[in-house]
Order: sequence, then C-alpha cells, then structure tokens
Amino acid sequence: MANQKPGVPKASAQAYLDIEEVKEGVAILKDGSMRAVIMVSSINFDLKSEEERDAIVGSFQGFLNSLNFALQIEIVSKKIDLDEYLTTLEDLLKKQDNQLLKIQTSEYIAYIQELLEQVNIMDKSFFVVIPYYPNVLETKGLMSKILPKKSKADTSKTFESDKIALMDRVDVVVSGLKNVGLNSASLDTQNLIQLFYQLYNPDTSRSQKMQDTKDILADVVEKGTGEKEPEHLEI
Repeated sequence: MANQKPGVPKASAQAYLDIEEVKEGVAILKDGSMRAVIMVSSINFDLKSEEERDAIVGSFQGFLNSLNFALQIEIVSKKIDLDEYLTTLEDLLKKQDNQLLKIQTSEYIAYIQELLEQVNIMDKSFFVVIPYYPNVLETKGLMSKILPKKSKADTSKTFESDKIALMDRVDVVVSGLKNVGLNSASLDTQNLIQLFYQLYNPDTSRSQKMQDTKDILADVVEKGTGEKEPEHLEI
C-alpha cells in the first residue's frame, strides 16, 4: 500500500460508511433511506419435539409471507472477553483468608485460563434490520442551486413522518416474531451506535468501551446562527 502524500488529510472513517447519521434510534443512510434494528432472542431448536419444530417453521413461514417489505437478518458472533472477570477473581484471591477457598479459587482461575487457551468461547447475537425508503428527491449540481433548500422545520417534519412509517414496520415485525415465540426489542440510539462501534472496531471495542452518547454530544454550531442544543449524533 502506497504511503499517503504529505499534506493530504486522511479520509474520515465516515467517508467509507453508508451511514450518514444515527438519530432517535434510526440509522439514516447516505442515499436518504432509513434503517431500524431490532435485537431478537433465540430458540433452542434441537430441544424441541418434532411437532413443536413443525409449528415453529410454519409460524415463521407465515410471518415472512405476511410481509410486504424486505428484511435483513444478521447474526453477530464475537469472542467473549473474560479478562475483567478473571481480574475480579484474582482480586478476591488476594483478599481470601480461608486457605481452602483460596486453593479452590486459584484452581478455578487456572481452569478458566486453560479453557480460554484451548477454545474460543463465542457469544451470538441475532438482529433484524428493517428498511424504509422515503420519497427523497436528491438534488445535485445545477439542480441543487436552482431548487430551494428545505428549511430545518421541513426536514424535521419529514423525518418524523418517515420515522412513524418505519416504526409501523418495526411493530409488525416484533408482533410477527412474538407469534413465532421470539422476543425482540428495537435498539435505541445508544445501543445502535454501540453495535456499529463493535462491528467496525472488533478489536478496539474489546479494550476500549464507547462513551455514552449523552457524554460525547457536542453543541452544533451553524454559520450565522450561533450555538444551539444538540439534536442527534453524527458518526
């Protein structure tokens, strides 16, 4: 890979992402479309009887056939980080006065460490991505100069109506999954950004936890208008 030329600023990570911003629990893409993400519980299919399996499959087929929009199902696997847990155990070991308990704790720590060296303990999370494509007129070049720009009030009003339409889809999916025996919940802004942070920074996110979005929001400054209260977080 060629070295970057001196004086040329590095491209922001945002330039390589399809996500424009995350606002009120909604991911807005650069093409103007919107995404909601719900986290879904799992079912131990192997422990079910044949009749129960058939019922689950039939319910899931009926749920999919009832939809008039596309869905994206994602399974996220990540290695469980037990470093903090081991540190807690080691602190307890140092403070333990009972010799028998001290030996048992030490052996347990050694067992966990040996287990982690031999196998990767994985945690799986299940998500459903629900899209919505509002009627957005994209203007570029000469047309962007001819057509009047939307005011912030108009943009906010459009977002609210589009969000309602997206949340209607979320309700349909949550209800349909409930009939299959799956519990689900829509991710809010904090959890949505946390998910993206972990997906795009798998190694860093293990050692560096992301701050709460309420702590990293900065005042938005617009030219000629001064400061105003933050409304959402752009990533």
